[in-house]
Amino acid sequence: MQAIILAAGRGTRLRPVTDDTPKQMVRFRGVPLLEYTLSILPDEIDHVIIVIGWLGHKIKHYFGGKFAGRKIDYVIQPDPKGTFHAVKLASQIFRDGDFLIVSGDDIYSRADLRKVVKSQRLSLLANETKSPERFGICKLDADGYLESLVEKPQIFCGSLANIGVYKLNEKIFAEPIIIGPNGEELLAPMIGTLASSHRIEVIPATFWHPIADLNDLEKAQMILI
Repeated sequence: MQAIILAAGRGTRLRPVTDDTPKQMVRFRGVPLLEYTLSILPDEIDHVIIVIGWLGHKIKHYFGGKFAGRKIDYVIQPDPKGTFHAVKLASQIFRDGDFLIVSGDDIYSRADLRKVVKSQRLSLLANETKSPERFGICKLDADGYLESLVEKPQIFCGSLANIGVYKLNEKIFAEPIIIGPNGEELLAPMIGTLASSHRIEVIPATFWHPIADLNDLEKAQMILI
């Protein structure tokens, strides 16, 4: 199976650390965050496509064409045109079949990524939150599958936050592209519309730590996963 790691973000809220370092290369437990992410990918992943942008040459130089026994390819997203745009770029070197998408900004657990890969359906990882108004929330249908993804809901519709890990296939490319307020092509709400015609399993995460700013990065160093 192939995996796409989204690693083109600028990381402005991590400045000055990210003035000369890609956000995904900040140190976590002594190694670059992206190296940790690569190390916890399930064994089923044999090919990784990393979408790079800001200072992406440093990522490419560090990992090269193979890392930890897995082939690595790179695609460049020079402008921040959104998560679906990044996946479209990566699709140029897809094989047929399911593929895993992982955000390169956050810290996950190996066991949770494995659950997503092992699911018998298209799937996504979600984390229980006490502040659903801050996140994209997975609204579930009567059978417990994804009904839609609601961005920062003002009316309660659930407490499972979408955390940026998905198992998808070519069906996502048939969905109408959803454009955000900044002109970006948004993957998450497109997965929500895909759920109207395909059952998507929502898998509760056992661990998730997003790294949005310097405070998050400092807290990450004390994490025991």
